[in-house]
Amino acid sequence: AQSSRIAISRHCSTHAADPKVHRCVNVYMYNKLSAIEEIKDNLLFTWHKQLGVNGRVYLHPEGINAQLTVPEKNVQAFMKKVKSYPIFKSAQIFQGDLVDANNPDDAPFHSLHIRLRPLVLDGIPVNELDMTKTGNALDPAEWHRAIKEKTENEESMEILDCRNFYESEVGLFDGAHRLPIAKHLDSFDEIDKHLEQVDKDKKILIYCTGGIRCEKIGAYLTQKAGYKNVNRLHGGINNYVKYVRENDMVSESVFKGKNWVFDKRLVTNDQSTRVSEHVISNCHVCNTPIDDVYNCSNVMCNLLYLACPKCRKELNNCCSPECKSVVELPDEVKKSMNAALLQSKRGGFDFAARSRSVIGIEGRKSLPSYTEADKIGSLGAKEGNAQEGTTATRPLIQEVIKSIPVKAPLTSPLEAELKRVATNMKDIPTKPARTLRTGEREGKDTKVTKEDSIDPEINSEEVLDYSTSHTSEQPQIVKGIETSTYEELPRRAHNIVGPLVAQLIRTLIRTSNAKSALELGTFSGYSASVIASALPREGYVVTCESDPRMAEIAKRNFAKYTEEDYERDIVLHKKENAEDGEEVLDSEEGKKIWLRVGDAADTLQKLKEEDSQFDFIFIDADKRRYIDYYNFIIDNKMMSPTGMMLIDNVLWKGKVVSGSSVANSEPVDKKTQTLIEFNDYVKNDKRTEKVMLPMRDGLFLVTWAEKPNKGTLSE
Repeated sequence: AQSSRIAISRHCSTHAADPKVHRCVNVYMYNKLSAIEEIKDNLLFTWHKQLGVNGRVYLHPEGINAQLTVPEKNVQAFMKKVKSYPIFKSAQIFQGDLVDANNPDDAPFHSLHIRLRPLVLDGIPVNELDMTKTGNALDPAEWHRAIKEKTENEESMEILDCRNFYESEVGLFDGAHRLPIAKHLDSFDEIDKHLEQVDKDKKILIYCTGGIRCEKIGAYLTQKAGYKNVNRLHGGINNYVKYVRENDMVSESVFKGKNWVFDKRLVTNDQSTRVSEHVISNCHVCNTPIDDVYNCSNVMCNLLYLACPKCRKELNNCCSPECKSVVELPDEVKKSMNAALLQSKRGGFDFAARSRSVIGIEGRKSLPSYTEADKIGSLGAKEGNAQEGTTATRPLIQEVIKSIPVKAPLTSPLEAELKRVATNMKDIPTKPARTLRTGEREGKDTKVTKEDSIDPEINSEEVLDYSTSHTSEQPQIVKGIETSTYEELPRRAHNIVGPLVAQLIRTLIRTSNAKSALELGTFSGYSASVIASALPREGYVVTCESDPRMAEIAKRNFAKYTEEDYERDIVLHKKENAEDGEEVLDSEEGKKIWLRVGDAADTLQKLKEEDSQFDFIFIDADKRRYIDYYNFIIDNKMMSPTGMMLIDNVLWKGKVVSGSSVANSEPVDKKTQTLIEFNDYVKNDKRTEKVMLPMRDGLFLVTWAEKPNKGTLSE
């Protein structure tokens, strides 16, 4: 039999000075938050762009939950930045392992993704529990002593591993009871069941990976279940691991095996996840002692499973012979199968969730507790002591596939091959069950297209990060104003257009040879600086801001940059004979920004009286008056014959889409309704041609349908 102990190596212990070395950091807090959209934008800028922080963050009105990697050289600055926010004063911050990011493939995270969702999917309504009363928080040293006490006196306390079964499968604390759950939502019922006969005065110890799940469970046990002596591991397993490593106590660790982490270190089997030399789990195929975790190579399965090197090689890196048979199918067949599964997923069927729920779960989740008194291998971690229900009862992948309500089109030559793989799959349709697109006839044969096989799970933030990383960098002055905006207006900084739209604006101006520009809505001066940076030497932009306070901020943003700082500088000075409320921002190169403070309609009227005409117009002002601005500009030919108009926020966080749906029964707010009417108006306006871009918050790009007659506006 294979040994169930392996050597432990220090991880990144000598690389702290390496700029590519990052520190794993967990941040969480239960505390009421508001304006989480603004917080999200601020964190993306201050954490990711300024400090190089990567990871995954959940934001919700009840708080924050973040698993991050921070460049080691920036850790102290990061912690100071977090605590500088009044809303995060009570946040818990825990430092974990060092990870070497010199090899990008081994880095736990490659970007910062922020989701607006509950911190933990536990099913308990916000405000149902008082999150200041969550039981006693034991530091790692106190926890270590308590677990030692448990091993000496089995009846002294109850220890609950509050993680999912697959997490505790590879590592857990001595004497802990594993909850037989596949999702955290089921924790509370299982805890009630396990503690049903336990005295309310008995000492209860609870733990999870980072501590946040036990905050809610601790609150539940003390406030709802009535237990009087609830104790949770402060900072979770991650904090305990840091404690034993820093104090040279790895050999004395009361945690056995690996710490299941929710990042790439898990499936790359990074040794930073190993806490002790014990191997407490088996290969899911042959039952050899192993705790290496992989994703099945069948992308339609993608199941996380335990496998030894021999079985991985024999099964072509798949979890089962059935998945191996799928991987070895012709590419054309696999594409059609994937399209079928994708269509089913769109119809509400999740193949991965189905496979997780049926493949081996009954045997894997019911393993007994591990205690120091048990010999290594008592969990089935030795040859010949198979885990009940893993291999013997593991259903074939056909059993999963046959349950899928396939709705995607499958061409006839492929059906026989599919039926060979999934022999129990019945009634494979040859036509898609989906809403027909405009112009399609019912019953018309269709083919699987690339669009049909696009993964709907691709996250918009990932796409945004990828797109931004492949877009030209912003000019230094624009970057400077972006930084100033986030520092001075952290709750409103999300209003700037951002680097993708900024570069689109620069591209439009340069390719159209625009020399004059008009902007309605200056805000902090960010987009005005973008426009000015793309104009030629003789070009100029008129920008209008109705809020005097914002106008002052824009002036300061423009004025603080001198030619000594940046090559193409913009400095502030007063125009001779300027009217009240008008400032001119001008560089020595002749590029001008005219800032007019006042109502946009009044500014437009003055510009009309001056016979002004512009090659590029950007509107990001009062949404309720978009139609008025648009009509005034078009009626008075203020857009030059070859000019263009770009209008921001026309999708309005997607509200205009749901608000326009005939199936929508919810009331639509006034601003959304105004934008719906504006979009329809522009769509039907025969004077212009237009394209709506689903970029950022939606952009309308408008040009003349026919070039208007040349001449002055008064003509």
